[in-house]
Amino acid sequence: MRQYLLVSAAFGLLAGCFPVDVYHKTGASLARLQADETACQVKALKEVPVNKMTRITPPRTLPRQICNSEGDCRVVYMEFGGEVETYDANAPLRAKYEAQCMADKGYAQIELPLCETRPDALPGTVPALSQASCAVKTKTGYRAVTPE
Repeated sequence: MRQYLLVSAAFGLLAGCFPVDVYHKTGASLARLQADETACQVKALKEVPVNKMTRITPPRTLPRQICNSEGDCRVVYMEFGGEVETYDANAPLRAKYEAQCMADKGYAQIELPLCETRPDALPGTVPALSQASCAVKTKTGYRAVTPE
């Protein structure tokens, strides 16, 4: 259990190191950005509906030799895989459709690192980008911020 917690903590720390995708259009109001993003998500869902598929991971059997202190050994077999997974086969195409819809509205999809500290307040419009620009998580997704 302790090992699981350490691995989870490590992944949590690493998650902050990776850039995130945000839509950007300098000067656009955040309300307009959110409305456009929602409209594109709805349009993408209508045009590229959810297509749930089910697959089974390949089962594998691995032999493992176990020996006691007297040198008597036996082979035990461990089985892995064979789990049933459900996924949306259209998710990548839907994301592409949404990105194209946003591009048609004048937004660019860019990668920004996560901000080290969250600003006290978000600006009402999408800021111009600089070397210091970063992304903050909001209730509706990630947003670009340019610290002063």
